[in-house]
Amino acid sequence: MKALIMLVLSLLTLFYLSHIAPPPVHAAPLTNAEFLLFSSEQQERWTQGAFDALGHLAYQSDKSGANCIWRWLNHNKQARREFLLETFKENPSDPPTKTILILLKHDCRLAV
Repeated sequence: MKALIMLVLSLLTLFYLSHIAPPPVHAAPLTNAEFLLFSSEQQERWTQGAFDALGHLAYQSDKSGANCIWRWLNHNKQARREFLLETFKENPSDPPTKTILILLKHDCRLAV
């Protein structure tokens, strides 16, 4: 009897998920143009978070690449931030993460 109840509940759940539940909503990716609308504090926090996260991801397979990522933003920090902002302005429809990955791939010789 328990097995029958579990089967019915499973079938009801499957029916709900396939016919009644709304589809998952995916937000459009952030663009460089939208990033430039952030306050300077929001830009700084987002950028620092992105570099920290990318460094941690790279650390799993490439410790020297991760160190390069972590150093990239913090070496001559103000000039690097200005360079990023200018690059974002030149590529307004690209996501900031894509722009950052392209720069890091070149400067840190990452296999992205």
